[in-house]
Amino acid sequence: SVLPVVAVKDPLTWMPSICRHPYAVQQQHRQRISKRCPAPHVDAPVKVAYKKASVGSYDSLLDLWARWHGEFSDASWPHLMIRFEDLLFDPRGMAAAACACLGGDLAPEDRFKIEGKAKGSLFGHSKNTNSRAAALELYGSAAKRLAPYEPSDLAVVRKRLAKDANW
Repeated sequence: SVLPVVAVKDPLTWMPSICRHPYAVQQQHRQRISKRCPAPHVDAPVKVAYKKASVGSYDSLLDLWARWHGEFSDASWPHLMIRFEDLLFDPRGMAAAACACLGGDLAPEDRFKIEGKAKGSLFGHSKNTNSRAAALELYGSAAKRLAPYEPSDLAVVRKRLAKDANW
C-alpha cells in the first residue's frame, strides 16, 4: 500500500512561487497583467491542466491552494501532511519524525545529505530557483513573507482561509 506524504507550503510564500514558476496553473489575463503577482485582491479564476483531458477550475489562486490541500486534509484514508517550512528549517528532525510516524528510522547521518539547488531545470524550474541558503533567508523572514502583499490582500487571504475548518 501507499501512504501519501504531502508537503504543505505557506500560502503566502506559495503564491509568489507560482507566479515565478506556474507549472500547469493558468491564470486569467487580468491577473497576469496586474502590477503585482500574486494579487489575492484580484478575484480571477485559475485553471490547472493536470492532463489534457483533466483541467481543474478554481475561483482564485488562493482557492486552488485551499482546495488542493483540503482534499488531502479531509481524506478518510491514511496520509501524512508535513509543513514545507519544517522540512526547510529542520530537515533531519522532520525526517526523523516522519520516519517514526511511519514506523521506521532515519538513515545514518552519512547518507543524509543536503546541498544546493535540488530542482535543477526540470518541471517548470528553468530559472530563478533558490538555493537552500536563499530559501532559508526568504522563508525565515516575516518581512519578506509579507512583502508582496498589501493589507487588503492579507484581508482577502484571512477571509478565504477562514471559510475552511482546516486552516
